Order: sequence, then structure tokens, then C-alpha cells
Amino acid sequence: MRKLVYVPVVHSVQDLGELGHDVRESTVHSQGVESWHRKERAIANYWDRIEKKIHELGLEWKKVRIYQDGLPVCEHEQEIVQDVAKKGSRNHEFLLQLVAKGATLMGTESPDLLLQEYSNLQQGLHQSRSEEQAKESADILRARDVFIAERINTTLGLDETGLVFVGKLHDVLPYLAQDIKVQQINGRA
Repeated sequence: MRKLVYVPVVHSVQDLGELGHDVRESTVHSQGVESWHRKERAIANYWDRIEKKIHELGLEWKKVRIYQDGLPVCEHEQEIVQDVAKKGSRNHEFLLQLVAKGATLMGTESPDLLLQEYSNLQQGLHQSRSEEQAKESADILRARDVFIAERINTTLGLDETGLVFVGKLHDVLPYLAQDIKVQQINGRA
């Protein structure tokens, strides 16, 4: 049997790479610095709870594959995760902890779709989004979800457990193979 632990996550500014600075500035401008600090504390608490819940699963780490949204299928997955972890991403720091325990880090997303999403998000931060841009963004997200699910479907082996970390806007579940048993956890109290 194949198992998948589905973890909807809240991304921190560090997870967003170059877009993170723009997101922070936009939020501070529209909602204030204290609001930004509250969001940072909430994200830290969310990750505390996710880490605790995953450790409580008692997984056999050598039989775990880790899938992370935003991590392209390439030859540099480990380096990408290390770079983002160095910038303070709790999500990516946790991935490295799990890899150190024996889990396998998997490239998860199409590089082309990630570039399309990045371009679309960058435009949206600097101008009002048109209805056409919103539809394009939704189409890209759906294509990313299909790609992520197909990646899991084709790489998760029998008697293995997958851990998939995806932002809350993703909806990967409808595209997963029927033989994958899904358990959802989240960082809510």
C-alpha cells in the first residue's frame, strides 16, 4: 500500500524567494508593521504544530519520500532546499531535518510551470490583476497540481509513505492515483 501525508502549509516570506521582499513591503504598506509581525508569529506557531504532528506519526524515514511545492524537478533539489533554509525558511529547515533522518527529497514541480507562475505573480504585485490574469493564474495552479500529483503517482513506491507540503491554495488530491491512501494534517491548534 502507498500512503501519502498531505500537509497544507502557510508560506513564509523566505519561502517566496525574490518575491518575498515585495510581498512583505506590500503587506506592511497596506496593513502595517505590527500586522506583519503577527503574521510571522502565526506562521512560526503553525510550523511548530506541523513538525510535532509529523514526528508523532512515527514514520520509518528510509521509506519516506518528501514532495515540496515550489521545488522543481532538476539535479539540484538538495542545494535549493539548503539555500532557502539558510534564509530562514522553517519549511525548508524541516525538510533538511527529515532528509538527515533518512527521508528522500524529491523534485516535485515542473520548472516551466514555476517560471510561468513566478512571472504571473510578479505582474500581480506591481499592478491590478485583470480577470484574464486571474484566470491564467488559476490555470497555472491547476496545471501545477496535476504535475505534482503525477509526480507522486509515478515515484511513490509500494510500502512507501510520501509527505507532500503544498500551499493552501493547491488542490492535488483529486489527481492522485486511487491506490494512494491519504492522511491530511495541518498546523492548526
